[in-house]
Amino acid sequence: MNREWDKKFVEELAQALASLGITVYTGDIAGSDAVITEADGEKLPAGCTVTVEHYAEDAAAVYMFFPLYGGLDGGTLGDLIRLVRYMNKYLTIGSFTVNTDDGELYYHHSFIIEEDMDKAVLFGLVGDTLDIASQTAAMGADIASRVIDGTTPVSELLNDDAGAIYQ
Repeated sequence: MNREWDKKFVEELAQALASLGITVYTGDIAGSDAVITEADGEKLPAGCTVTVEHYAEDAAAVYMFFPLYGGLDGGTLGDLIRLVRYMNKYLTIGSFTVNTDDGELYYHHSFIIEEDMDKAVLFGLVGDTLDIASQTAAMGADIASRVIDGTTPVSELLNDDAGAIYQ
């Protein structure tokens, strides 16, 4: 797999997402070709970047990154760390992460693709995964917002009923 394949994958993914009415941009993020999407509330409830990096001759990793909140203070970050550890136990894909150095909360997911995959299958996989990840990121952002704005103490969100946390 090579840089040209990565660039073509990103361009084709951007076209596929744009054809669905999703606002997308392409660019370079830290040396990787990327698709940048905007949240629209329906098609993609959370905006993200999708990058691809080849790590072997015939395989690559697709990375999805959803920045949720930034500029958070130490006390809020401590509460979010407790919440994120709890929420991550119930996720089927990806994970929420608190970056205490930068005061950020984000969600991310990655998976492996093969260069010779059928394009329709490949873009179906990426699209379905992006949909699930975007919805998960949006739900997590909603839950975290209750802690960030102080409307719900983190202790009220930590319980044994997995369904309760996503209401």
